[in-house]
Amino acid sequence: MVLVDGEWYYNDSCPRNAEHNPDWYCFLRTDEELEEFSENYGGYYNHDHTGLPDTP
Repeated sequence: MVLVDGEWYYNDSCPRNAEHNPDWYCFLRTDEELEEFSENYGGYYNHDHTGLPDTP
């Protein structure tokens, strides 16, 4: 997670392949955006949000 202008966002610089939507870039994403992507792509992001700051 990174703090930008007082707000926390997710960043994932891992490359994507054709299986995991090569057009998706995970820079400055919110919890909601990650959850939606993960639901559509077989649980790609699966982590516990406990103790993490809220996203906008």
